[in-house]
Amino acid sequence: MTLKSWLLIGALSATLIPAGYSQAAGDRQSMSQEERQASKEQRKQQWDSLSQEEKQAKRAQRQTRKEGMANRGERKADWDSLSDQEKQAKKEQRREKFNSMSEEDKLAFKEKRQNKNR
Repeated sequence: MTLKSWLLIGALSATLIPAGYSQAAGDRQSMSQEERQASKEQRKQQWDSLSQEEKQAKRAQRQTRKEGMANRGERKADWDSLSDQEKQAKKEQRREKFNSMSEEDKLAFKEKRQNKNR
């Protein structure tokens, strides 16, 4: 293909893709300052409308997520410190445990994994 053909294809592609397609809804970088301010106010109103118990529950969830992220780094460091033989043994243990599960449990496990990785 010639350069002219490629330029024509590129121009057509650019016109066919909607302008907002690459921007996620609610993406703060794609919002105007007024939209960001309105979004901030809305979140503040939602927070203010929560009861004390709901606020405490949300704080606890945030803290749990924060700790989970810290633990992830510790687990990786632990894994990296293992020898190749120890890593292989752990992988085999996990594989045996998975293979001993019922089909329903395997499907539930796979779904949970997929949701976790999103």
